[in-house]
Amino acid sequence: MNNAYAQPGTRIDLVPCGPTAKHSFFFHLVEPEWRGNKPLHRLCSLMRKMKAECYTVERLETNAEIAEEHDAAAVRCKAPVVTTATRFTFFRRCPLSGDWRELANPDILAYAVLLRQDLPDGKSRFFILESVVRPPAIFAEGGLHTVSNYYPHCVRSFETIIGHSGPDSKRFTVVGSFFCQQNDLTHVCAHAALRTAMNSSPTLALPDKLTNGKINSLLGIDHHEGITAAGRQRRVGHYNGDNCGGLTDPEIVDVIEKLGRKSHYANFADRPSVEYAAYIYPLVESQLPVILAIDRPGVSHVVTVLGHTLNTDRWEPEAKLGYGAFPISKHGSSAAWADHFIISDDNFGMYVTLPSDMIRNFLVPEHNPNLHASSAIGIIPAGLSEIPAYLVEAFAARVVEAIIVGTTPTPDNQWLNYLREPLLSGDSRPRSLVCRTVLTESKSRYVAQFQAGDNKGDFLPAPMKTRLLALLPDRFWVTEITLPDLYTANKHKLGDLITKADSSVDEFLSGDARVFCWLPGLSRWGAGLPDPQEPWPMMGHVPLFRHGDAPSPLLEW
Repeated sequence: MNNAYAQPGTRIDLVPCGPTAKHSFFFHLVEPEWRGNKPLHRLCSLMRKMKAECYTVERLETNAEIAEEHDAAAVRCKAPVVTTATRFTFFRRCPLSGDWRELANPDILAYAVLLRQDLPDGKSRFFILESVVRPPAIFAEGGLHTVSNYYPHCVRSFETIIGHSGPDSKRFTVVGSFFCQQNDLTHVCAHAALRTAMNSSPTLALPDKLTNGKINSLLGIDHHEGITAAGRQRRVGHYNGDNCGGLTDPEIVDVIEKLGRKSHYANFADRPSVEYAAYIYPLVESQLPVILAIDRPGVSHVVTVLGHTLNTDRWEPEAKLGYGAFPISKHGSSAAWADHFIISDDNFGMYVTLPSDMIRNFLVPEHNPNLHASSAIGIIPAGLSEIPAYLVEAFAARVVEAIIVGTTPTPDNQWLNYLREPLLSGDSRPRSLVCRTVLTESKSRYVAQFQAGDNKGDFLPAPMKTRLLALLPDRFWVTEITLPDLYTANKHKLGDLITKADSSVDEFLSGDARVFCWLPGLSRWGAGLPDPQEPWPMMGHVPLFRHGDAPSPLLEW
């Protein structure tokens, strides 16, 4: 939080917490004042794993956002409320002098602003108003690297500050995901999910930070009447056990639209044939956060999906095909190897991983007594088509299969012959196509992926790169075509199909939204991918497309 300063005249403590300090995060920090707050405990667990050596503690002045929280609680309670704000900032090293002014940007791991609200009924609320944490990482080879096969896609740069107003302060920059927590009084889990999503995304971030007060203002919520209102239902986060009501899916979508963004929405009870992981994975891979609703009888909650893990040794994706599991398909999604989604849950903390199988619907959702995915709201930039990414991928896979079957490759085109054989025979089990779909707004970055050529040493000539840059729209979906072993072992692909991201429904259904395709030795150019297809100079595989904005793992397995 870069506009909050320590209270005048207060001391700023620097607390050593490394292995020689005999410091217990739980008994010295979390438990005494913050009553075992679970997200703060999670933050401290991450700091311990990331080998934090010290942290600073500041009692903060009341800035505009803290005042907003204080005033809303007082109005809601119809009586005075006492609000105390504390900021903790964690660092990788501890200066020998004990002076926090010697610390710099490479040292900072996280910060968190916690509020305590003492209410007129004698109860207190403890919650994280704002926190930014670097993705879980290890320090090696001169820098911090995220852990193996761990991909937090929604991260960006944030500023914070330590010190008193004036010259006795220092600004720091930290790259990470935003986190916040409901107080179950003037804001609930849907507020936390919306703020985490909008404030974390490098693609969607607003000019100004999204606050709880802004969300309530957009919805017309009047705390004089209480947060609940006629028609509000479901989205209840029982953090402190008080049912303060929640926000419906349409209200969440309404906030997104009033903020100048759009959404892709799926209700899995109405559409039980849609597999939730396949629906959200292309969005998350595209640095677009997803607000995921998780339900069971008596529980309705939302979390924010910000990334995924990758398990390249996972048995299930190919075993389902090899053993004839229903339904048999000629293509699968790379989502099958994402065995966890990286989420922020305001009840438990940041960068927690949700096993993808845990909330799958094996029954019709409305009759499912287990914790399950009930709906998903993917937040997307304004101007994108209403066609969801999972449908873009499904249509692209069918088109690619038809191109492969309809092409007679030359004998030296090993990979195209290899792709074609099982499709011709009708036996999809031995070699099923794998599709991975990603949104990009950078034509130059897409074309740059061919710079290193393919595994056979063939390159894309400069005139073809120029032609490709002229053809591609400003914003498009890339559906990558690969095979299970190429995807998991090499992180490579054998082709792409490009779909315009701003197409109309008619343009999409007619096929005109698909404007470019390449496979080993062949390419198709223009709306509808018309014949005749043209030669493509590369007949090998190339690396998967990466956004390159999020931290990279030290090791990919």
